[in-house]
Formats: sequence, structure tokens, C-alpha cells
Amino acid sequence: MATLYEKLKKIDDLKQHKRKVDQLREVEDFTIRSIFMAAYAKHIDFKMPKGAPPYIPNEEGSLPSHKEFNDIIKRIMNFKDKQYMREKYFIDLLNKVHEDDVQIFVAMKDKTITEVFPTFTRDLLAEAYPKFVKGGDK
Repeated sequence: MATLYEKLKKIDDLKQHKRKVDQLREVEDFTIRSIFMAAYAKHIDFKMPKGAPPYIPNEEGSLPSHKEFNDIIKRIMNFKDKQYMREKYFIDLLNKVHEDDVQIFVAMKDKTITEVFPTFTRDLLAEAYPKFVKGGDK
């Protein structure tokens, strides 16, 4: 089964804008939507150091279920927890997912998704997911 990175890279490599939008809509699920929303929403700030933390690369990793992912994100964003605990939850997520997908989650946290997928601009993702990503300076 293809990793999340492989699926999104295939779309990023497409030449036609409309095909990218259509393909992004086709692969849409809670995790993908959440990643792009977090990467572009100004009100979401993970308040963690930039870059990848130390983690154990996992060749056999898989994406968490939607419920697991939602729970992990809630724990990471719970600012009542100590900083080191929030960072530990993030590292636990990175240890769980396939090593190719780690860069997506780090880019989500750092809001640098275009460093991983250069054509996944705010405007492209706003067109694909208008309810979740706002275009331009909105």
C-alpha cells in the first residue's frame, strides 16, 4: 500500500492544475484535510521547535486511524500539558508513521508544506478544500 507521501507526491508531480485539484479531492480524508488545515491555518500554532525532533524511522509504519489521529492532535494542542509532553506525543506520532510520511507531519507543524510539495500552495489547497483551507490572506 502506498504511503501518504507517495500518494501526495504523485499529485504534486501532475502538470495540470485542474487534475491536481480533482486528485486532491479524490484522496481527501480526515487526516489529509487536517494536515493541510493545520499547515495553512493562522490560528493553529503547535508552539514547538522547528524541524524534526529525534525519532525512530519506521519502514513498516502506517497512518493512525482517523480517531487516533484526532486524539493525537488534541493531545499535541493541549497547552495545559507541559511542553515536553506535547513534544513526546508528536514524537510518538512520528515513530508510528512510515518514515516517508514523517516529513509531511513535520512540515505541517512548521507550516512549510511547500518545501515537501512545492505546488501545494494555499490557493491550490483552498480550491480543493474550501471549507478547510482559506485562500490568499484570509
